Amino acid sequence: MTHGGGATTVDPAHSRALVDRHARRRPSLGAEWRDGTPLGNGRVGAVVWGGEPAVMLTVDHAEFWDRTAEFPIEEHRPFTEFIAALEHRDSSWPAAWPVHTPAFGVVTPTRLPPSRFELRGLGRVVHSHHDLAMGYLHVITDDTEFSIRALAGHDAILVRGAGRPPAITFHWAGDAAAWDGRPGGQPPMTPHPAALFDRHSAPVRTPIVDGERLGHAVPDGSACGVAWQSTRWTSPDSPFDIWSVVIGLAHLRHGSADQVATVAEAIVAAVGDDLETPEALETLVAAHDEHWLDFHSRSWISVPDRAIESLWYAEMAKLGSAVRADGPPLGLQGPWSPDGRLPPWGGDLHHNVNVQLSYAPMAITNHAELIDSLARYVTTARPHWHELATSVFGTDGVFVPSATDDEGRCRHEWATVNLAFSSGPWLAQVLHTQWRHTGDEALLDEVLRPFLHDLAEPLLAQLREHDDGRLHLPYGYSPELIGPSGAWGADASCDLALFAWLLDALIEVDELAGADTSRWRDLAARLAPLPTDADMGVIGGVLSGRSGGLRVRADLALERSHRHHSHLLAIHPLRTMTHDHVEPAVRSAVQASMRNLVLAGPGEWVGFSVAWAASIAAHCGAPDLALGYLRDYAERWVGPSTFHLQTSRRGEAATIWNELGGFVGDDALSLEAGFAFAAAVAELFMQDHGDIVRVFPALPSSWPMASFAGLRAAGGWELAARADGGRVVALRVLAHRDGVLHLRYPGGDGTVDVHREMAAGDELTIVEAGWSLDDIAPTSLPTPLEEA
Repeated sequence: MTHGGGATTVDPAHSRALVDRHARRRPSLGAEWRDGTPLGNGRVGAVVWGGEPAVMLTVDHAEFWDRTAEFPIEEHRPFTEFIAALEHRDSSWPAAWPVHTPAFGVVTPTRLPPSRFELRGLGRVVHSHHDLAMGYLHVITDDTEFSIRALAGHDAILVRGAGRPPAITFHWAGDAAAWDGRPGGQPPMTPHPAALFDRHSAPVRTPIVDGERLGHAVPDGSACGVAWQSTRWTSPDSPFDIWSVVIGLAHLRHGSADQVATVAEAIVAAVGDDLETPEALETLVAAHDEHWLDFHSRSWISVPDRAIESLWYAEMAKLGSAVRADGPPLGLQGPWSPDGRLPPWGGDLHHNVNVQLSYAPMAITNHAELIDSLARYVTTARPHWHELATSVFGTDGVFVPSATDDEGRCRHEWATVNLAFSSGPWLAQVLHTQWRHTGDEALLDEVLRPFLHDLAEPLLAQLREHDDGRLHLPYGYSPELIGPSGAWGADASCDLALFAWLLDALIEVDELAGADTSRWRDLAARLAPLPTDADMGVIGGVLSGRSGGLRVRADLALERSHRHHSHLLAIHPLRTMTHDHVEPAVRSAVQASMRNLVLAGPGEWVGFSVAWAASIAAHCGAPDLALGYLRDYAERWVGPSTFHLQTSRRGEAATIWNELGGFVGDDALSLEAGFAFAAAVAELFMQDHGDIVRVFPALPSSWPMASFAGLRAAGGWELAARADGGRVVALRVLAHRDGVLHLRYPGGDGTVDVHREMAAGDELTIVEAGWSLDDIAPTSLPTPLEEA
C-alpha cells in the first residue's frame, strides 16, 4: 500500500469509512455564530449559521491584519528595571511594564474583524450535513439545496445550489455602520471597531458584473480585498435553476486598495471559469475532494466510545481547515473570528500554551508538514525577536514575547506576560518534534539549530550560581498564575524544565554538526533541579491538601486549582519525567504530581486545561483518568460547532470561569483546546519519549478493543495496531528512515520489548496466534447486520 508517493500503514477505505461515520448532521445551522459550522482551507475560512431570514457566512482571512507597531522598540524598558520594580511591589504587574494604553483605541497589531455575507430568500433550513471527509457543508431548505466549500487550492469560498437563488448582501468589516444592529452575533467588544477603522482610509468599493469588489488599505502598508460574483443558469439536466456564489479574499503585504481589489476579483474569475462547464466544475470539486481524502487518509483511530471518536475526527477536520503547510502560522482563532466584534485578544499568536497545544497533534497524526507554517514564521520573526533581546536583555540572540502578530511583532496588551521565558523554548520544542519525526535536514540546519542557539543567549544569561554550586533562576514566570504570590518568583519549574530541555537539544544538534558541546554540557550539569516536595502518599495528601511532587516554583507549591499546568511541563509536553522513567525518584515525583493535580481540582480550569490534563495523565500512567478528562471535554466544553469558547457549555459550577468568562465574551474562540484533545487521544495509542516507541501505553480499562493506523513516532516510524483485551494482537511498524527501533507494547504475558535495526522501507509485523494483519481495521464501525 502506498500513500503520497511512499508506503503507508493506512488503508484509505478504513479512514474514509470512519470519517463518513462522523459526518455532522443537524436540523439547523445554529442561530448564532458560535453554533455555526466552520469551513476553511488554512488561509480563508467561513462560519455558516443562521437560516431565516438569511443564511449567514462570516468570512475571514488569516492574514487580514493591522500590523501597525504602535510601541516603538526603543520604548522597551530593560529587564533589570522590570526586576527592580518587581522587588518593590507586591504585585506581579510592576510599573516598569504597565499594561499598554493603546494610542489608536485598539491595541495593535491586531487581526481585523471578519466580514459577513447574508444570503436571503433561501427558505427555512430543514437539514445540514457537514461532510468532514470532503470538507463541505450541504444544506437543504424548504425551497432549495446548496453546498459550501472553502476551496482547497483557491483563496475562495464557493456556494453552489439548485433552486431559487439568494439575494446577497455583503457587509465589509471596515464599514462601521454595518456593525450596528447586526443580528445574531454578540455586541462588538469594547472599544467599537470604528476606533480601529477610523484611522484607516475608506475602502474602495465598486460593482462588477453580478457582484462587487472591495479593496482596503491598512496604515502599515498591507491591503485586504474581497470580491464576489453570483451566477445563475438553467441546466438541461435539472428542472431547477443552478446558481453559484464565489467569494474571493486577497491579501497583499504591500499594496494599494485598488491593487488588492483587482487580485480578489481575479481569484473570483479563476474559480468562475471552472463553473462554466460541467467538466470544469467536476475538475474543480474533484481537486478539492482529493485534497481532503488525502488529508484524512494519513491516520485514523477507532475506539469503543462514540463521543470521543466523533470529536476526534471533527478536530482533525478542523485542523486541516485551520492550517496548511504553505499558509500563515496558526493563531488563536485560525481563519475564523467571532461575528460582529473584534477578534478576542486581537487574534494574536499566544506563545505560552495556545500556539504550542494547537500544533501538538500534527506530528503524531502524520501531518508534520503542517508545522512548516510555524517554521517559516520563526524565520520571519527572528529580526523582531533579536531587537527585543538587544533592547530588553542587552544580549545577542533572540527573545520571543508571549503575544505577537503573524510576523512576530510584540503585542503589548499583555504587559509582563510578554517577558515570560517559556515562550521561545516551547516553540523550539514544537519544531524539534517536527524534525525528530521527519529528519528534515534543511529544517535542522536552517531553522532549528540557529533558533536554539539564538534562544540560549538571553535566557541562559539569567542564571546565577548559588552557594550550592548550582545555577538558579532568580526570577521566572509561571503563566497565568494570579493571587497573592504573583506569577514571578525564583526557580519556576516551567522555566527550569525548558532550560534543561534547551540545553539537551543544543547538545543533540551540535553533536550532529560536529560542534563543541562543552559549554552546554557544563551548564546542564550545574543547572538547578526542578523544585519538588517529598511524596506524601495518598493519606498524607488528603490530610495536608498536598501530595508532593513538582512545585510551581521553589517558594510555592500547587495549593489551589490553576488553569495552566505550567509546573508539569517536564511531564508533558517535554516528557523528561514520566511514570516509566528509569529512576525511581522521578517515577515517585510524577505519581505525586498527578495526585496533587487531582487534589487541587479543576475549579479554575478552562477547556485547554482539561484536554492538556488528559495528556499529562496518559504520561503519568493513569489512562482511566485521562479518559475521564477527555470525556469531560467532549461532553461539557464544546458546543454544536465543536468550538471551545473559554467556558463550560454545561455544568456551570464546574469552573469559576463560567462566572468570570463574560469579560472576554461568550464567543471568545481559541483553538488550542480542541487540538490538545486530538493530541491527547492519539497519545493513548502511541508515545515515543526516551527513544522508545510505546504502543497502547495508556489504553483505558473500559476500552476492551481499539485500533489505529498511520500514527507517527520520532525517528520516522509509522505504526498501525490492534488491541484486544488490553494486549496487542496485531502490529505493523513501517520505517521511513534508517534507524534502530526500540519498541514496547503490552503482550499476552506482560510488557514486550523489541529492538530491531531497520532500513527505510523495512516493515516489522507482529501477530498473535488466531489473529492477522487484516484485523488492524476499525473496531468501532457497525457490522452490515447492525447497519441493516
